[in-house]
Parts: sequence; C-alpha cells; structure tokens
Amino acid sequence: MNSVIAVGSGEGAIIILDGVTGSQVATLSRCTDCVGSLAFSSDGRSLVSGSDDKTVKLWDIQTGGVVKVFTGHTGCVYSVSISADHTMIASGSEDDTICLWDIQTGECHCVIQQQGTVKHISFSPIDPQYILSVSNNKVKQWDINGLQISPAYSGSHVAFSPDGIQFVLCNKAVITVQNSDSRAIIAEFYVVNGSAWHCCL
Repeated sequence: MNSVIAVGSGEGAIIILDGVTGSQVATLSRCTDCVGSLAFSSDGRSLVSGSDDKTVKLWDIQTGGVVKVFTGHTGCVYSVSISADHTMIASGSEDDTICLWDIQTGECHCVIQQQGTVKHISFSPIDPQYILSVSNNKVKQWDINGLQISPAYSGSHVAFSPDGIQFVLCNKAVITVQNSDSRAIIAEFYVVNGSAWHCCL
C-alpha cells in the first residue's frame, strides 16, 4: 500500500490523503461527531478511530468501510491504539476508563478504571501485551488484563520509539527517554522557559 495520511475532522469526517502528494484520495463515512483520535494498524490495512460520539470504530482502508463499532464508553474517546498482533484495540476516554477491545468478537476484554480523563493510550509497537497510558498527569504501564506493571510517572504525554525499545516522557520542562524494559533513564532534555506537552520518538 502507498503511504497515506488519515486526518480526523471536527465535523466527523475521516479524510485520507496521499502521503507523497498530499492530495485527498478518499473520505471515509462520517462519524456522528468530532473525530478526536486515529491510529493505523502496523500493516497499514486498518484504521481505528475514537470520536466524541463515544464510539470506537475499526475501518478497512482498502474499502473505506466500517469493520466493527465498539460501544461502551460513556464519554468522548480521546485516544486509540491497535496492538502489534492486530487482535486488540485500546481506547481512552473522558469517562475515566481505558477499554481493551477484542477485535474478532467486538467485545470489551477489560476495563481499567482511572482517576481522570484518559488523554493518551498506546500499545507497544512490538509487544501486544504492553500498554502505556496518560491520565491525570500520570503515566502508567499496563498489561492487557489491566494489571499495572510498574509505579506511575508524572507526565503529560508519552510515546514509544518505533522499535518499542525506548519511550519518551514529557513532564513539565523535562523530557526523559527511558528503556521500556528496565525503565533506566537514557537521556534527559530540558525546555527553557516553558513546558513540553506532547512528544514523539
């Protein structure tokens, strides 16, 4: 598949752009409210969306159709992610929960209660059992059964490296790169006269 970019709009549309030319190649069927989060599967064949209509949808990029709709959140869905083995979707919502969905059955496998809105959720790009989340300015690590793996970190955003070996964490003016397994700090960077709210690696 050629390189493509997916864009979620405030009007509920998901726009597919050619990753080289930037031209619009498709518009997926509209959601009923603002699309707040999108994530591709690692093979690029599927796209998952989270919306203010409280739903999570799985899309087929080739056909533009909805494969499954996952319902259960009682608030807007702010973040979504697909596991590396394409078997599960994780979603984070303003209803203070993380939901883990079985893609094959469409059922909710696990609900992880939080102390505030879940602003970010991300599967490891290499380990389908491993998830990072951000809620109430706390970064936490989970397995797919809802077990917290390690103590929480303070932070506003977190992101894996493409190989899953490291993750980067924003905490006010400090940006920290850590080893995903040992949690050892690899590097620290500082924002002068400001704060870092979002990061990628």
